[in-house]
Amino acid sequence: MPDGGKAAAPPESMPSPALLLPLLLAALALAGAGWPARAGVAAACALIITLSPRAKKLPARLLLAAALLVSIAGDWLLSRRGAGAGDTRFIQGIALYFAAHLAFIAFFLKNGKPCRPLLPALLAGYGLFFILKLNPAIHAAPLRAAVLLYTLASILSLAAAAGLRLPAPARLLFTAGIAGILFSDTLIALREFLHTPSPLVRALIMPAYYAAHLLITAGATIKNNSVNSV
Repeated sequence: MPDGGKAAAPPESMPSPALLLPLLLAALALAGAGWPARAGVAAACALIITLSPRAKKLPARLLLAAALLVSIAGDWLLSRRGAGAGDTRFIQGIALYFAAHLAFIAFFLKNGKPCRPLLPALLAGYGLFFILKLNPAIHAAPLRAAVLLYTLASILSLAAAAGLRLPAPARLLFTAGIAGILFSDTLIALREFLHTPSPLVRALIMPAYYAAHLLITAGATIKNNSVNSV
């Protein structure tokens, strides 16, 4: 073996090999392993970001870990909405995901600024989607307001990710991760509010959600992810 018999280190141009843990947990969750595997995906990603030597190069990286941990609580509330709970848990879950996006946004703005061409395009597209589709379908005013605020936070989060002052691989991974969250949330809106009957909508929600966590963690642990000079 090279180097006097020592095992070769994994290429630093790849994300951390520790991502195999949340990847395994995501596979178990999709196979029906239950809540521990489901929550374990985000928890493992948060732990990797907190401990990874590569992630430590990123200013305010703990905001990423906090966002992922808050998402666990939001997911718990949304997945346990009983028939008698009304919109309460739904709004509470949205509020926690809103807080998670605020943490993402704070991290992204610490390391860049929103992508100007993308932000108005997202506002126009999702603004029309909300006005024409979601607003008439959501009858309760508190829930409608929660969805609107969360949508705005999601849009700003994606635009801020696209404007990161990071090397292209890291920036693209972060952007794809937030886009995955927005895609998953859009599918939830189609299912919950517009009652889209397609089984594909339900089938893609959680894979997109888990993939988003993995992509964000990969962006934080890839080589040379330190902030570029302005």
